[in-house]
Amino acid sequence: MNGGIFLICSDSELGARWSRWILEWIERSGSDLERAVYLCDSAELARESLALPVNEGDPPGMVIIDRAATGGTPDLAKLVSDCIPETWVIEILADSDLLSSQEGLVALRRSARRDEWESMLHHCLHESPAPQWSRSSD
Repeated sequence: MNGGIFLICSDSELGARWSRWILEWIERSGSDLERAVYLCDSAELARESLALPVNEGDPPGMVIIDRAATGGTPDLAKLVSDCIPETWVIEILADSDLLSSQEGLVALRRSARRDEWESMLHHCLHESPAPQWSRSSD
């Protein structure tokens, strides 16, 4: 994985929990992944924050987008996936949201347990170097 992990979440309590789960998983996995999660509390801040590493040729390895932070639309996830196809885009969905069938996007429910997060992280950060190489949609 190149670059860091960006988490777009307007709920500070959930953002802190998910960030902690990610960092603890990275530590336990023994990998050399960057031990930082860049937390953005809005879609606007995320767009600004993602621009610099992308322009410098160091795109993030993963962008996690809580759909609630983007007004309930998948637009930002699609934009990130289209603009940075080598980056994993994970959407966090409400229980009532429909799962996306767009290639390269992975989704978790807001109610996902820690083990579900860890399974997703393991797949995305250890088993498949990029969404294009993943077999998660097979």
